Amino acid sequence: MTDATELVAVSELPEAGSYRFTVSEPSGLEEEVLLARTDAGTTDDGAGDDTDDTPAVAAWKNFCMHEPDQRLDRGGDVGAAMRDGQVICPRHGAMFDLETGYCDTDPAAGQTLVSVDVEVRDGVVYLTDEALTFEHEGGLDDDDGMPSSTSHLGL
Repeated sequence: MTDATELVAVSELPEAGSYRFTVSEPSGLEEEVLLARTDAGTTDDGAGDDTDDTPAVAAWKNFCMHEPDQRLDRGGDVGAAMRDGQVICPRHGAMFDLETGYCDTDPAAGQTLVSVDVEVRDGVVYLTDEALTFEHEGGLDDDDGMPSSTSHLGL
C-alpha cells in the first residue's frame, strides 16, 4: 500500500450514518468526503486468513449530483441520512446507492456520486486515492455544519 493515509477504524464508523473528512485536490481546492459502511457485506480484513469480517465501506465526495452545493453529510452526530443501503439528499430526497453511488430517483436519476478510493486493512480505513490529500477530519466549515439553504424534507 503506497501513499495511504489512515482515516478511522471501521469499528468507529456509525452503523447508520457517515464519517466526514476533508481532502484537497492537486489544484489546492478542498472538498468534503463522506465515508460509510455499505450493505455489501464484508471485505477482506487483512488478517491473512480466510475470514472476511470487516464491514465493506465506500467513500464519496460529499455533494448531491443534482445540486452540488447541497452536502449529503451536513455534520453533527449522525452524519448523512441513510435508508436501505442508500444515502439521501436532505434537500431533494434523491437516493444514491452506497455501493455504486448511482441514483435512480428524481431529481438526480441517472447520475452517480464522485467516488473516492479507500481501502480497509486490518480493520482500519485508509485513503488510497492518489489524486487527493487528506487535510483533516470533519468538514470545511465545522463551525456551523449546515448548507446555505434549508431542507425541504423531514426525515
